Amino acid sequence: MGENSPANMDGSPAASRLKAPTPVRVAQGLFLLNAVIWVLLGVTALVRMADGSTSLGGAAWIISILMFANACVMLWVGVGIGKQQRRFYYNVNRDHPRRL
Repeated sequence: MGENSPANMDGSPAASRLKAPTPVRVAQGLFLLNAVIWVLLGVTALVRMADGSTSLGGAAWIISILMFANACVMLWVGVGIGKQQRRFYYNVNRDHPRRL
């Protein structure tokens, strides 16, 4: 790249590698963040059960399993959106399905 190329206008090589985040990458990041939050909530629920802080018994196990299942689904959707698989975009644009 030349000295006056548009990618190097400010003179730093890192500026040429930075890209504006696309809506797909932002959505993917939010799904992955949501998955991490659900895993943390599930671990917290399991720790509280181990401490005996809750008296819910079987219901607490079911809730914890559902938290981990939700995290798995969020992770799956986040990866699927990143790969731009059509099935993950089904509900995004229901009014105009042929635009996808």
